[in-house]
Amino acid sequence: MDSKIEEIQLEKKRILLVEDQDEVRDGIEELLNKYGFEVHSISSALELLERFDEYRDKFDICLSDIIMPKMNGVELYRRLKKVKPDIKFIFMTGYANNIEQVNELIKEGLSLLSKPFTIHEFLEKIRQLD
Repeated sequence: MDSKIEEIQLEKKRILLVEDQDEVRDGIEELLNKYGFEVHSISSALELLERFDEYRDKFDICLSDIIMPKMNGVELYRRLKKVKPDIKFIFMTGYANNIEQVNELIKEGLSLLSKPFTIHEFLEKIRQLD
């Protein structure tokens, strides 16, 4: 394990991962599991909304892609915020063409990661949320 990671005194969080691309979702889940995070994976925003009662108390942070079919991550965040006002949310994106959405998130002070990201970048976002 990376010695820098071992030095970090950070409570391990339960992560709810929302990512529509199987390979990306699997890779992120593998990375987070490797460093001791408990990860629950969902393949779409709509699936999470349908199953939210099942997951409501099983996560500390929702890590969601912005660009997804049928419902994007920003809309998912807005809907979840209504039913769980204290939700902690980190957005991620691999696209530079959604600059308008990204700027809106930044203006609102929300957390954003660019894919691919490192475990260090992820941990820094968690630190900022706490």
